[in-house]
Amino acid sequence: MRDLRALQHAFWSSVRTSTVPEGVFRSRGGASSDQRMAVYRSSYWVRQVSALRSLAPTVVAALGDERFAQLASRFIAECPSEHWAIEVGGEAFAAWLATNEPALAQAALIDWVRFRVFIAPHLKVLTAQALNERSLLLTPLTLGPHVGVAAVEGSAALAIWRSGFEVREAPVSQAEANTMRAAEHTLDFDSWCGLMAGPGSEETQAEVLVQRLFVWLHRGWLIEGTR
Repeated sequence: MRDLRALQHAFWSSVRTSTVPEGVFRSRGGASSDQRMAVYRSSYWVRQVSALRSLAPTVVAALGDERFAQLASRFIAECPSEHWAIEVGGEAFAAWLATNEPALAQAALIDWVRFRVFIAPHLKVLTAQALNERSLLLTPLTLGPHVGVAAVEGSAALAIWRSGFEVREAPVSQAEANTMRAAEHTLDFDSWCGLMAGPGSEETQAEVLVQRLFVWLHRGWLIEGTR
């Protein structure tokens, strides 16, 4: 097993760099070990860049394909993914851009959230009818994994969610965005109200809260139980 792990590590290093360990890989059919590894290396980079391109269409549109490929290659070199799923490598792209290309970071984050909610598992949604049949105070309010939120310029944020096979978006206040993030870990009704509450009289606040809870239910944001 130790030899297998060493071989896997050598292969992983060789496809990411131009260095091929001497004596580890064999020449065959007239092709040297360096030439054979070059085939895998080319495939690795092309597929990684291609996957990232499909995850960040807004960034691609802003940069153009050639400039994006250069930037994506830098990101892949500096932040190599070790996850088995190739698409997960794009999760850190927005944070990397925040340091290297700050003007594109927000677009990359929104692209990533759109992708993440689209592939999220489908869980049973909490409906208004189901909520009417139980005590609201005892019902956990949990945001489904098919719902996300992304910061945008200014004080607002963008709610992004999947409905069927369609990804939808709507602006939300910063208070609501914070509530959505907290609800990923489940909130009781009092906590939900405390985070959502805005300025105004208690009567006005109560009316607004009921309206917003109905919107969450209507959009299918909440799920039964916990994530």
